[in-house]
Amino acid sequence: MDPDFSSDVRSRGKSLSRSGWILAAIFLGLGVAGCGGGSGGGPADPPAGSAPPPLPPPANNPPAGDVSVTITARDVFGTPVSGASIMLLESRGTGLLEVGIVTDSNGRASLTGRFEQVYAAIVSTADLKGSSYEPSRPGEGRVEFAVTLHPLSGLTPGIGRLSVTGGSADGRQLEFSARLYVVAGNIDGTLEEWNLSSVAVLPCTPSAANDATPFAADCVAGPQGFDAPFTGTVLTQNWVDPGSASHALAIALLVDQGARVAITDPADRRLLAAKYLDTRLDANDQMALAAFAADDATTGSVALLPDQPVTLFPIASPAFTSERNALFSTMDSLATLEGGRSPLHAAIARMIEFTAASVPAASWRAVAAFASGAGDCATQAECRTAQEELRDASTSAGVPVFVVALSDTFQPVDIMKLGAFAQAGQGAVFWARDAAQVPTVFGRIPEILDERHGAVDITVRLESSLAGAFTSGKTVAGTLQVIVCPWDCTDFVDVPFALHIP
Repeated sequence: MDPDFSSDVRSRGKSLSRSGWILAAIFLGLGVAGCGGGSGGGPADPPAGSAPPPLPPPANNPPAGDVSVTITARDVFGTPVSGASIMLLESRGTGLLEVGIVTDSNGRASLTGRFEQVYAAIVSTADLKGSSYEPSRPGEGRVEFAVTLHPLSGLTPGIGRLSVTGGSADGRQLEFSARLYVVAGNIDGTLEEWNLSSVAVLPCTPSAANDATPFAADCVAGPQGFDAPFTGTVLTQNWVDPGSASHALAIALLVDQGARVAITDPADRRLLAAKYLDTRLDANDQMALAAFAADDATTGSVALLPDQPVTLFPIASPAFTSERNALFSTMDSLATLEGGRSPLHAAIARMIEFTAASVPAASWRAVAAFASGAGDCATQAECRTAQEELRDASTSAGVPVFVVALSDTFQPVDIMKLGAFAQAGQGAVFWARDAAQVPTVFGRIPEILDERHGAVDITVRLESSLAGAFTSGKTVAGTLQVIVCPWDCTDFVDVPFALHIP
């Protein structure tokens, strides 16, 4: 695994030489994403020659002199977080106070000093982060912060609404449209329009290194042995503002329990993600839970789930529920039920059917799946047939599919298998290279489904030197690259995509 997501987010020479108020804004943090609006965003650069905006004054005008500050840190489930580092923000100097202490076993830390102008606390561990800008002042010279820590990770790319829009008669050109997402690494962070700079298409050149038997195309898959190089140009790029309306949601969560998750997700972050998704739902939202696996005749690995290829919960009477935390014990039980292959297509088909039958069509409903692979199609033709059937089922049922794919490296064959879900109606695919990214993405699924998450709509033209490269029946696998600007535009996020040409 790559804990720093360095293969997709490569920080290149960030400058930290700006004035103290900008340094404070950077450390306010927005998680690993580093910037943006939302509840914790820093200000944009001021006009040339203008004075920086003032930092917020301390509330209630506390007296000068020694002040006792107490921080209490808990995760989203209410469990105390020990060993968390603390940073205080104050309305003077650079605005930053790294206090050099950590929370104890009860999630608490206390210190006394000249903290009369402290107005916020940021608390973090390697995989959790939270902040509070609402201190309580129970008495003179006392300040208390209650901080809730959320999952923390690197930026995660996503792509959806892929659609072929045109092409040339000789098959050398192909045009398509898509919607891109970049999910911030913490719920405190929300990327805005100014955070996302240009989008580019990375060139693709077939490699002879994987041309042994069986042949695997790198760029354009077609008849056996076919491949073709291409370059690309982004024709248009338009920011999509987050919507403000909130709707009642119904999300069917589907969790991969095949043997591969023991390798890709040894710490069971997918189960943390399932619980975290539950905490992000509103009181009127509904959620259903299912897991998928099947016996693997090739390896002999046996699925441990009660039903194959998919088990719906509760087993006796599977149903959607609006009762928060109701499925937590079942989610915990999945930690010991890993084995077999991962029949993703069959499982999604069953969940589309179940969701359509259980939730009224007027509702905002979807299937959200965690996948470490697709183990129920052996050949490219089988996979394409299964994908086309799922796209048709998703569209006709009005149940979009969101897939969070996890692998430390996505090969073209993986992109072609999993990326096809981005071509189905309103659905999307998110590419996680580290299991820590899975909870942060699932925490955003309600906003993405409800269209309360920002995105970028693009149109793209691909060009190949080979005539017939982009003709009907072929599948293109490639990579888009988004430049993300925490402050300087130096972060590069790679977004894999797969596009079947009808």
